[in-house]
Amino acid sequence: MSNATQKSIGKVERFRIFLLWAGLMMVVMIMIMMGLLFMSSIREQELSGKLTEAKAVERMVLSNLEGQVLYLDERLNFARQIYLSQSHVKKIDPQILLQDRPFKTSAVRNLIVFNAKDEPQSYAPSLDLPMDFAQALNKARSSLSDAPQSSVVIKNKVVMACRVLPMHSVDGLYLGAVVGVVNPSWVDDLMQDVLNSYGLKLHLLWTGFDITQVEDTKGRMKSKASLDVLNKSVHLALEARIEINPNEIKNTWSHSLYILALNLLLGIFCLTVAAFLIQKMYKKLTQSILQERLNQSEGEMRASFVANMSHELRTPVSGIVAACELLIHEGPSAEQLKTLELIQKAGVHLIKLLNDILDLSKMDAHSIRIKEELVDPHEVFAECVELFRPLANAKSLDLSVQVLLPTHTWVYVDAFRLTQVVTNLLANAIKFTAHGFIGLRVELMSCDSNDLEHVLKIIIEDSGIGIKQHEIERLFQPFFQADSSQNRAFGGTGLGLTISKQLVDLMGGHITVKSDIGMGSSFTVELPVQTQVVQSISDEPSNENTPQVAAPDQERPLAGLRVLFAEDNPIIQSVYSALMSSLGCNCSIASNGQEAFDQFTEKEFDAIVMDCHMPKVDGFEATLKIRTWEAQHPHLKPIPIIALTASFALEDQMRCKEVGVNEFCTKPLTRESLQLVLIQCLKD
Repeated sequence: MSNATQKSIGKVERFRIFLLWAGLMMVVMIMIMMGLLFMSSIREQELSGKLTEAKAVERMVLSNLEGQVLYLDERLNFARQIYLSQSHVKKIDPQILLQDRPFKTSAVRNLIVFNAKDEPQSYAPSLDLPMDFAQALNKARSSLSDAPQSSVVIKNKVVMACRVLPMHSVDGLYLGAVVGVVNPSWVDDLMQDVLNSYGLKLHLLWTGFDITQVEDTKGRMKSKASLDVLNKSVHLALEARIEINPNEIKNTWSHSLYILALNLLLGIFCLTVAAFLIQKMYKKLTQSILQERLNQSEGEMRASFVANMSHELRTPVSGIVAACELLIHEGPSAEQLKTLELIQKAGVHLIKLLNDILDLSKMDAHSIRIKEELVDPHEVFAECVELFRPLANAKSLDLSVQVLLPTHTWVYVDAFRLTQVVTNLLANAIKFTAHGFIGLRVELMSCDSNDLEHVLKIIIEDSGIGIKQHEIERLFQPFFQADSSQNRAFGGTGLGLTISKQLVDLMGGHITVKSDIGMGSSFTVELPVQTQVVQSISDEPSNENTPQVAAPDQERPLAGLRVLFAEDNPIIQSVYSALMSSLGCNCSIASNGQEAFDQFTEKEFDAIVMDCHMPKVDGFEATLKIRTWEAQHPHLKPIPIIALTASFALEDQMRCKEVGVNEFCTKPLTRESLQLVLIQCLKD
């Protein structure tokens, strides 16, 4: 949408709003005039009826406030029981005060527990400071019983009601008090406008103090009559008084019923016009807001689903990868070693795919960055094909690859993203091909403009079931799957082709499809690339970011290292502890953060590997407890803590930093990576 169009729409909307407010102001002025006329003719006659209605309102307010106080007394008694049972604890968790009884929507604002020194021990849900509790606490201290008492607190020179519950020991020793604050402002919000329309004003007196929040700045309220009703059902020191403003009920004008009827008709007409304008304007606004909320909700739900699914899948896959690596290290037979290596590669690739699923939301936000590097295309495409060869052999499919590039010609490309695109297309081809062949052919086409610029053409053909012509247009939409009984049998999330299309677009290329039912499919990817001739191994680029680790079998710098491993998953416990033992470490296991903290304080360790998400006490809280304990023992050297989690969330990484974690690692963690991070932490 252009700026000119936006400005034009903005002018129209502002003009409509101006008309709306002009109409509403006219309605208000007319209604005020009608009110004055109405009040001038019959106010004196209806005075007694208004007083009766005011009295009913007064009783309703008192009854409602009484119910709030009864509910507050129950919460006070519950908080007292918690405090008396945990008097040795310096600070009570606010969630313990609430537990399964959270505050209802009411006038109750705070619940504060004080000790005998008038120091707050806990408060829920939030302490609205500053407040002066002196009178309430003095009343509690001077009380000889543990019965609830009414008192007041001061907040910014405003008097507020409260209930105070003294706490004494069996021998009568004062232990403290529980104070609950009641904010009666809801009375003003709900009742004052109604009462003012009758020329009335409500005052609530609590233990002799006026706790009404609204003040009459004009000083127009002069008491002509008052109604006092005492609430005696729970013996509260509560009183309600209603003042009547004589200026509001004075008969100052006399007009005929014809003028009143004319004003009423005019007011109805203006209200009708205003309602029509409001309906027109807010119908459009509501539709826009609903659509925006719907899009936001859909995005949040999808992001939450993807994050949860990735976290749940990453933990068992981490166990598979680590177990394979452990078996490889222990030295199986040559045939078993080959099988284990394939399983390990598949597990590692599955982890990469999970990461790509998490990147789906980043793609929508255009935050994915392509990282090009010089790679050997023969090796990249050979690895892609070998990954799927066991699946092809299991279905008796002929899987072939042709890389029609010069042997020493390398290309600049994001190898990981390219591998993801090719594996997605190969996986689809194998999935939807029951018999026949699958072929991968790679060609390099030169550009006339520059000899170093080429187009990498990747063609993946199969003899599968094919795709209907009208479904090809929707093939790359998220979560789309062909709606046929055959395709439903193959399953899948419908994200592979969507991710591939977006990645190809990010790399500056395009992807096309040719297919027909029963005739197979052909996917063609064309990517612009730059090439370089690599004549020898010494010319091959090295990745400076790849950490170089000494072979663990040649050197064992971690021999005898005492490691505490905190992890709740039994599979990860078994596999990762075995990996640490293979590095020469002495590994102790804790199933949650509390066990980890207890073992840390009882035994000596050189490092801690801590899972972030555990039951009872998680890794964040356990790390914070350990750092707090170390601060109380400054003569001890802080222990290195390595956070290990299946989550890639930035919030988890930031939280780890805040609680004092030394290193943040994500599952799966290979044996070499585990050795490297342990050595790094010990050096630091």
